[in-house]
Amino acid sequence: MSQATLAIVQGADAGREFEVTGTTLVGRDSGADVVLADTEVSTKHAAFDLVDGGVAVQDLGSTNGTLVNGQRVTGSHLLQPGDRVQLGATVVEVRVPAQAAAGQAGGPPGAQATQGRRIPALPVLEFVAGQYAGTEMPVGHQVVVGRDAGVADVVLDQDSEISRRHASFSPAGAGLVVQDLGSSNGTIVNGHRLEYAVTLGTGDQVQLGQTMVTV
Repeated sequence: MSQATLAIVQGADAGREFEVTGTTLVGRDSGADVVLADTEVSTKHAAFDLVDGGVAVQDLGSTNGTLVNGQRVTGSHLLQPGDRVQLGATVVEVRVPAQAAAGQAGGPPGAQATQGRRIPALPVLEFVAGQYAGTEMPVGHQVVVGRDAGVADVVLDQDSEISRRHASFSPAGAGLVVQDLGSSNGTIVNGHRLEYAVTLGTGDQVQLGQTMVTV
């Protein structure tokens, strides 16, 4: 991959796209390669770079962190087409140029759109209320949700009703299992407080403090 396209799908700059052909600095500073009008973005927030035939993102010590598919990342993180990266209130989606997608898939030009698009195979949590409302997160392994960045994979530090380690989501076949981790305010599934691990079905709603997710 000699370049990748990042599309801003959420935030003040939604609708913009930019190409990554080398190291691309994103931030609020006017000297950044991509300047975002987002007060939750740091002056030098993150950098995107081409590595090993793909594109990677690295947080640059930002105040609010960089999240990939809802999970906070440290160090350089290799991205896949379709991944969503959150910087402050801004969300960008990784897209591969049509010619690159065709080359990767080895298919004819007429099949570029379908072969270049990754088909989701993982269960997905959609945040419908709270800190990350409007974002989605594929769950490929156990994910701990909580307020403490040191122990949680998904950090809800703006929700005072969330415990340090509030709940966990784990893939189970094509579905998800949710388990409360001894939180103070409990984990609510479809209006009922959890007492043990529960397998979720499509459309189920899970409430964690002021945060609501659906499967």
